[in-house]
Amino acid sequence: MMTVLFVKSLLFLLGLCLGSFCNVVIHRSISENSHPFSFWSRSRCPNCAAPIGWYDLIPVVSFLLLRGRCRFCAYTIAHRYWVVELFMGFICLGLYPLLLWGNTEGFILSLVVAMGLITLFFTDLEKGLLPDQIQIPIFFFLLFGTAWIDPHPLPRLFSGFIAATLGWIIIWSINRMYFIWRGQDGFGGGDSKMMAWLGVFYGWRSLLGIFFLAALLGTLWGILIKIQRQTPWNMKLPFGSFLAISAGIISLWGESLWRFYLELVIS
Repeated sequence: MMTVLFVKSLLFLLGLCLGSFCNVVIHRSISENSHPFSFWSRSRCPNCAAPIGWYDLIPVVSFLLLRGRCRFCAYTIAHRYWVVELFMGFICLGLYPLLLWGNTEGFILSLVVAMGLITLFFTDLEKGLLPDQIQIPIFFFLLFGTAWIDPHPLPRLFSGFIAATLGWIIIWSINRMYFIWRGQDGFGGGDSKMMAWLGVFYGWRSLLGIFFLAALLGTLWGILIKIQRQTPWNMKLPFGSFLAISAGIISLWGESLWRFYLELVIS
């Protein structure tokens, strides 16, 4: 019992640290003052540029001790920081059964996917960005990682490539039709890349569910925003954020949703 508690505690701490790293990637991906590849440079306050000491970088704890403000200029720290850290902490706990079953490789791949989803959710939500320097490494890591752990690596590599191509084609085709109809893009290139690596990890069947669920959520959100703010119908929505939410939902309740859908159609 104590061993299980100790392992789960370590996993939670690992998740907090990974969440802190996700926050760094999010901030430096959307910051106009950061070089896109400067993920490993020292952290600084975005307002006064004062270097942040290690004691102010302890996940969640530092935010609480500083009361959500910079130690030097009292600049307000976004609540997103502790939310991401806690979220990753609980995700690591949720992935504990994979370690229990000896599936270390699956644990690592799932962690990479979770970090990618959380990071891209916020970069798209806050700045409308799905950066290539995040997505391309994830794509190749998942493509070769899933093949590496499969008993039949070459067929798995081929099926992953097919699913990635399908994901890319779905977005490209819809975007092309929208461009012909309205004379402007409906999706960005980042959406296509995100669909590609989601296809590698989830497979083409789940990918279709992720896409349609994201489209449904995006449509409902767009209608709600339109009603509340009187915004134009052609406003841009962070589709990558909805893809991230949908992927999480499919991960947790995909089978149940599929059975519910089949029962609904059959009846």
